[in-house]
Amino acid sequence: MTVHASAVYALYLVYFTQPTSLPKVPIRLTMNTWNLLQSIYKHAFTQKASDLIYVIRKLRDNNAFVYVAQETPVSKPLMSDNEFVTTQLEKTLIQAEHTMQNAVL
Repeated sequence: MTVHASAVYALYLVYFTQPTSLPKVPIRLTMNTWNLLQSIYKHAFTQKASDLIYVIRKLRDNNAFVYVAQETPVSKPLMSDNEFVTTQLEKTLIQAEHTMQNAVL
C-alpha cells in the first residue's frame, strides 16, 4: 500500500505543479488503473488515511483524470491542418513532432 500511496502523491504533485500558462495535461487512466485507484481509495478509508483520501478527491474533483482505452495516446502526425485538431496546443504539439521527425540527429 505504501508504494501505491506514494504513486498517488506523485501524481498529485505532478498534476498541481504544472505551469499555469498552459492547459493542464490530464492523467490518463485505463479501466485497470481506475479500478486500482478505487481500491487504493477504499483501503485509505479503512486505514483512516485522511491525507490520501484528500489527495484522491482533489484530483477527481479537479478533473485531473481522463479515462482512456489504451495506455499510450494515438499519434496524429498527419492531422496538422485537419478539422479534428481543435486546439492551438494540439497544433503546436503536432508542429513540434513534425520538426523533430524532420531533424537530422
